[in-house]
Amino acid sequence: MLAGPPRQPIDNIPDLLTVIEGESVFTSVGCAKCHTPSLPSSLGDVPLFSDLLLHEILPAGTPGIVDGDAGQREFRTTPLWGLSQTAPYFHSGEADTIDEAIRLHDGEAAGVVAAYLSLSQTDRDALLKFLDTL
Repeated sequence: MLAGPPRQPIDNIPDLLTVIEGESVFTSVGCAKCHTPSLPSSLGDVPLFSDLLLHEILPAGTPGIVDGDAGQREFRTTPLWGLSQTAPYFHSGEADTIDEAIRLHDGEAAGVVAAYLSLSQTDRDALLKFLDTL
């Protein structure tokens, strides 16, 4: 029953507006399909940004390890709370930046990555600014 990591402070009003826009972009491109902003609990909503389910997110042919119900290309959706404090990123730790971790998603997330890559630089920056607050 310990609380999750706190959100990072937002330094100024323009950053706050960018973070709000970035959260909207997070949902619109489809990140929230797996990185669900909160899950209900007996003590209220838990803002962990995960559905805690298994998803196939690696490209075909990627070596992996079958573990229980998880297939070789499947991982439990990692909670994004504390994301700004947990580099390196991605399930393997192979991404040095959050942008790189997003780009490494494949499989079920291929459409989300395509939507992310089609964003304007302003929207992509807003999304990354939002993720930096987690």
